[in-house]
Amino acid sequence: MKKIIVLLFAGIGLVSSAFLEMGGTEAAAQDDNRSSVIGEVVIRQGGVLAAAIAAPVAEVLVVAGDRVSKGQALARLDIADRRADLDTAEAQIAVAEAQVGARQAALEAERFRLGRQESLRGSSAFNASRLEDSQAEAARLTAEIAVARAQFAEAKARSTRILVDVERAQVLAPYDAVVTEREIEAGDFVTPGRQMFTLIDTSDLEVEADVSVDALPFLEEGATIEAETRDGVAVTTRVRALIPVENPLTRTRTVRFTIESDAALAVGQSVELQLPGADGD
Repeated sequence: MKKIIVLLFAGIGLVSSAFLEMGGTEAAAQDDNRSSVIGEVVIRQGGVLAAAIAAPVAEVLVVAGDRVSKGQALARLDIADRRADLDTAEAQIAVAEAQVGARQAALEAERFRLGRQESLRGSSAFNASRLEDSQAEAARLTAEIAVARAQFAEAKARSTRILVDVERAQVLAPYDAVVTEREIEAGDFVTPGRQMFTLIDTSDLEVEADVSVDALPFLEEGATIEAETRDGVAVTTRVRALIPVENPLTRTRTVRFTIESDAALAVGQSVELQLPGADGD
């Protein structure tokens, strides 16, 4: 009887071990269906801020590492010569405007005299010579008004261009960012296109990874993907976009993942993403 009981327990143990082994095999198979890929933390917004006008640098207000807000002044350019040009242009605008007004008034008076001469046509008081003189004077005034208006428009356009330069003399941050490079100093002379600052927006980072085309069918936009940094920090991401451009050599496509967790990450940092695979049967 004791032998039968011992054999019974031994049989139960073997069956339990078999079930455990089967469960472990299924779990391992499920793990085998997942794949990992190394991604890199990248920015969605950032770049080089270049000079828009030619001018000396009067003052630089930030250094590399400073966090700046949208609209904050980063540098000021010396545009004293532009301000003098602006004063000249505004004076020319005033002169041209006055000339247009004066000649317009003179033309109206001449047209009145011309009308009177026309009304006297056929009478003894009509003077053909005066009529011709009045017509010539009206034509001259009309031409001078056209010239004065052209001068006014030219001075106005010059003033507008100078005002644009005056605005550009204040180098402002186009968005909230961190200054990663400063390439100018006070006293430098910059020309249009000269690089002044490099900015990155660290408030909106993403992870970018090159994913095998074999894994793409199991990725959907909006899917949650768990990841981990090399030092073991867990990061939750979400698939934002599958870029429809394939590398024929590696058979991979770029995938962008938004970062959903509050992990402190740096641009260029590596992250290991756990990608889903096909479910095992």
